[in-house]
Amino acid sequence: MDLSQPQSKTHQMSIEESFKRVTSYSEPGIQHNLLVKCLLYFICVDKQPFHVVNGRGFQRFIKQLSPSFKIPTMDTLKQELDDTYDLMVNIYKTKFGSDEMGHVALTSDNSVVQSDLLRSKQNASGIENPLKLILDVKTRWNSVYHMLERYIELSSIVHPILLQNPKAPLAPTAVELNSAKQLLNILKPVEYVTREVSGEKCATISKIIPLINCLRAQVMAVDETDSELVEVVKEALLKAIDDHFGNVEECHLVALACFLDPRFKNIHFSDPKAYANNISLLRRAINKDSSVSDTNSDSSTPTAYDFWSHHKVLAHGRHNNKRIALAGEREKDEIALYLANPVAPLYVDPLQQWEDMKHIFPSLYRQAQLYLLAPATSVPAERLFSEAGDTLTKTRNRLLGERMERLLFLSDCTEEDWQL
Repeated sequence: MDLSQPQSKTHQMSIEESFKRVTSYSEPGIQHNLLVKCLLYFICVDKQPFHVVNGRGFQRFIKQLSPSFKIPTMDTLKQELDDTYDLMVNIYKTKFGSDEMGHVALTSDNSVVQSDLLRSKQNASGIENPLKLILDVKTRWNSVYHMLERYIELSSIVHPILLQNPKAPLAPTAVELNSAKQLLNILKPVEYVTREVSGEKCATISKIIPLINCLRAQVMAVDETDSELVEVVKEALLKAIDDHFGNVEECHLVALACFLDPRFKNIHFSDPKAYANNISLLRRAINKDSSVSDTNSDSSTPTAYDFWSHHKVLAHGRHNNKRIALAGEREKDEIALYLANPVAPLYVDPLQQWEDMKHIFPSLYRQAQLYLLAPATSVPAERLFSEAGDTLTKTRNRLLGERMERLLFLSDCTEEDWQL
């Protein structure tokens, strides 16, 4: 032992101190109350369900952490939540003043009353599943369209409710309501396009050029000459389409994905120069891929046995009259042979279609695997991020509205407010 170093003094607890420490973890000891408060804080802040305390893994963890701590039941935690909520509300009422809090409560209660009235009116009208009004959200696609659509759907019920409340905002006039209906006609194609490009389980990037062409045609077909508002919106939409997608065919990722989709091929291309450049790029990629494939042909793995390979060749017109008429090098040109086939129906899965055609167009098949798998938008990634929070919500779907309000309030309180 090194006597030159100062030795730390250790204090051995007395029997009385040891007994107090052990009993403090038992109800209603100081440590027990603190742990219950921490457990409630964990449920509120991390959005955990109350029945987490019944989990076998959670109980094993607490037993290992503190064997003498008795985990409170769900009912005890709910009562503790109500008591803590009342305490916190009184603290914030003192901070902000009773007048402001009364104003907030009045606004909230008034909104609930109107919502209940709207629900009861729908039930009286024979609507089994009452609907709610939808608000426009700047960061959410199509929210304007859905807001107008829902309001028009409930207008016959909403208007009488507004007339009964002298403080309610003015209801739209018959002319304004008619203009809203006309706006739906011109916004409907936009809503459809945004849903199509937001798919997750299908090829979406190949749809961009066809969707833009169809969207432009749909908007131009809207004929509402008696509405100046609709004409203004129509011109604005057409200008926005040209500004954002006027040169979309020059983007080789989008253009080649469209070309390699058996449902579209080259029928939606309108820029000959951009189309020629993209086909040249595709040919160079095929030639490069073919040279690499020839080099590695000896070490390639054997292809899987496919009994129906001959049928697939016949089904895609390998030996039809049009194909036989092709001579010389063109007979070996996969792109020309691919274009000679008719386009596939819209309901066909392009990736599955290529699995059937890969024996006929092996080089194009490899290129299709590169281009068709790219997503058209970032929506799938955003949905994946949102689903991380939705997983917890599904385990708390039996919460009452009042208790959910209290959980949300307490989850926003600081650790100082919780006195942790």
